[in-house]
Amino acid sequence: MTETAAVADIFGIRSPAVRVAMGFFGVVALAVTIHSTSDDSPVWGWVLLAVAALLLGAACHGVIAVRADPMPVGPAALIAAATLLGVGAGLARITDAGADVMQSGPPIGASVIVLAYLAVRGRVVAAWAVSAAITVVAGVWAAMVGMGAVYGVLLTVPGYAIMIMGSLFALMLRPMAANIIALRASGSRQIATEAAVRAAEDVRRQQISGFSRQARPLLEAVAARHEFTAEDVVRARLVEASLRDGIRARGLDRAEVRDAVWAARAAGVTVTLLDDGGVDALDATDREIVRDRLVAALVAELDGRTDGRVVARILPPGRRTVAVISVSGEGRREFDAHGRDVGSVSFPN
Repeated sequence: MTETAAVADIFGIRSPAVRVAMGFFGVVALAVTIHSTSDDSPVWGWVLLAVAALLLGAACHGVIAVRADPMPVGPAALIAAATLLGVGAGLARITDAGADVMQSGPPIGASVIVLAYLAVRGRVVAAWAVSAAITVVAGVWAAMVGMGAVYGVLLTVPGYAIMIMGSLFALMLRPMAANIIALRASGSRQIATEAAVRAAEDVRRQQISGFSRQARPLLEAVAARHEFTAEDVVRARLVEASLRDGIRARGLDRAEVRDAVWAARAAGVTVTLLDDGGVDALDATDREIVRDRLVAALVAELDGRTDGRVVARILPPGRRTVAVISVSGEGRREFDAHGRDVGSVSFPN
């Protein structure tokens, strides 16, 4: 979930329950309007009723469906226009001065719900502007059909109580929601930082353990003025190279790689491992896939080899090729960000 959508979701504004409630209200309002409409109503009256239902239904859907929060200006303007036009169409179909309030009430009631939600979604000024415009439209309509402008204005007055509640909700509770989201984000960052620190500590412990296991005996032998044999010198060089790999190629620092590289170097192969961070920049799933396939390919290249030079390098971030394995005199294998072997180049003999 994005942070912009979270403000709208944190109080359940976009929840399935709200969607069901809005749909139920729309069905009931439309049923009441149709039931209260005279059977001899002209065709254009039914057309206006259909237009009003579609516009107000679209506005109800839009005020919930738009994810970004606060609602962007464009969608908010469309919802406001649809609401105003829907109310206008719903009232324009009523030309009888003695019309029942059950005909004029549903479109105005639907507009109140939409505009209250629009205010909650962060567009308080737009919601109040449309509310005022609806009051004017209702007054003009009532005056034109002979009921008096005051009657039309009074039809819209009860809705302002809901508008006030929606506006107060927006002004008082939206900042609270934003603070909650900020705290959640801060907590997530802290957890990620602590995890990174623990991972770094684990790496340091592994390096210290490896150093103690491999280098300490050699250093103690030096301190004791032990006379080194040619075999001891070879082992010291292997230990030094292994420790260097742990620093320069952390992404390849796995037990199977260490064993294969040690055996290959001991057999006379020159092995160079480098990690410039390209794999670390991938997402978690691709990161593990690339490492697994790169490690498997490197171990296979080193298995049974007794001479030559092998270079395995994880490239810097941002490149199409994430890693390469190069074997002197034979060729090079390249791996992409999904661990696929995207190409092999053979060197001429």
